[in-house]
Amino acid sequence: MKACNNFVLLLLTILLFLSGCTKKQELQTDVERAGEVFLTSIFTTNQNGRWDTYQTADFSTIEAGSMVIEQYYSSFANICTESGLSSIVSNRLPYTYDELAWKYDCTIEPEEITFDIRENTAEFTVELSVIREEEVLGKVEQNGQLQLVQNGEEYFIDSAWIANLDDLKIFLESL
Repeated sequence: MKACNNFVLLLLTILLFLSGCTKKQELQTDVERAGEVFLTSIFTTNQNGRWDTYQTADFSTIEAGSMVIEQYYSSFANICTESGLSSIVSNRLPYTYDELAWKYDCTIEPEEITFDIRENTAEFTVELSVIREEEVLGKVEQNGQLQLVQNGEEYFIDSAWIANLDDLKIFLESL
């Protein structure tokens, strides 16, 4: 009987441990998923033709210009909080990457994204490929941090910060 009680206690301990790990893994997976969607959108230049549309847009009035900017950032509305949208607009993301790709006649695409997650903060590293006429000219690493908030079962970007944009600029200037 004592051996059976010990076995049941051991089994319960293992189940509690595994369920705790699963919740932490689910949290990490959900945060990574939200971060990956966001970063892919930021770092993929001219995604869904946003830069082309922006370049040919009507900025003749304040209202028209506001609509263009709203359209440019519309794909982020379902993955960012209001604060997150404000963060990327004020930091000129993804505009800066789109503009650099246009200026240096290349495209930029994320290849590998890794995260170090602590609660609702995700430090990230993204390896970017710089491409011209289907030839990879090189790779540049970008690092930064995302703050996320949870709403129900989903996570949303609340702020974004890129640490080393100058590394990409230096690489592009060397082409």
